[in-house]
Amino acid sequence: MVVAQQTASPVSVEKLRDAGCEVLLLGPDSSVRPHLTALLDELGRRRWTNILVEGGAGVFGSFFDQGLVDEAHVYIAPCVVGGGGPSPVGGEGVALLARAARLLDWQVEFIGADVCCRGLFTRP
Repeated sequence: MVVAQQTASPVSVEKLRDAGCEVLLLGPDSSVRPHLTALLDELGRRRWTNILVEGGAGVFGSFFDQGLVDEAHVYIAPCVVGGGGPSPVGGEGVALLARAARLLDWQVEFIGADVCCRGLFTRP
């Protein structure tokens, strides 16, 4: 399934459908992304209880800012970008570290040279 805004290019939508994808078109939220709670409502109607959100820091940050993340698997590569480079989580973030979400029951696993940290989230 590919989720996009209702204003997505009809040509792109048709190409995805021709390739066998289901394309779910949703109205926008207050930003440029499809409305996330509408997406989760639709997936709930389909009895989907787990989804993989992959789309970069901005997409993950949108889910995270709205409190829609229960569990995360974050992969860290052995390289340092620095200089305000890409982050695994975008969005608004928190102003105080005390308000940061914490991982419970977290685990760390080495996958080749990468590290995977996964756990369940709790919010203060």
